[in-house]
Amino acid sequence: MKLKRAEWYEVPHYWPQVETLVASALRHGNIAFQPEDIYQSLLGRGMQLWLALDGEAIRAMAVTHIQVYPRARTCVVMLVGGTGIDRWIDFEADLCAWAVSQGCVAMEGLGRRGWGRKVADQGWREVWILYRKRLDAVKD
Repeated sequence: MKLKRAEWYEVPHYWPQVETLVASALRHGNIAFQPEDIYQSLLGRGMQLWLALDGEAIRAMAVTHIQVYPRARTCVVMLVGGTGIDRWIDFEADLCAWAVSQGCVAMEGLGRRGWGRKVADQGWREVWILYRKRLDAVKD
């Protein structure tokens, strides 16, 4: 299995395969986005689409967004969906490396409490219902 960041111009190719995963991820308490909003932001380069590929088959997807604050940049994992999490959860390290290359000092993840069990051993901790992992030497 490999991780692929889909370029903005590749999104229309992958969208038919990931739209259901996006819609499913959005059903859990989201009021701010619909799948078409995510699609438009991916095309406009405001968000990034990540794919866990098993050959040509998409096993999972994630959508990220670079959040720029006055004194920091973070990479927010907005959505995650798919099957076989134990086969792709280790791609988290690749996402972190990409985020550092984009000038981010932390990863943030919006998700249900159940995600805490899956990501705690990778340095994530719950901050309200926002999970955060520092990418620099300072730990909060």
